[in-house]
Amino acid sequence: MRDAAGSVQIYSDAVHLLEREHELRALEEAFASAAGRHGGGIAVTRESGAGRSSLIAAAVRVAHGLRSLRGQCEPLSTALLGLA
Repeated sequence: MRDAAGSVQIYSDAVHLLEREHELRALEEAFASAAGRHGGGIAVTRESGAGRSSLIAAAVRVAHGLRSLRGQCEPLSTALLGLA
């Protein structure tokens, strides 16, 4: 995808999220806390197709100077933990 100037643009950069202000604000607050040297973790969960990847991409764009680590589950299986 290219912008008006002809530069290559990442798809998620071109997407405007709708009705995700609350979630973005929560992620931005967590990033601000991390920037203040208060560590933490965030799990973003929803059903398939709910826009998790787009939400995370939008939030990470404003996380200047922070390292973000992303993981995902295998889409076709469910992890089980057995305790004895």
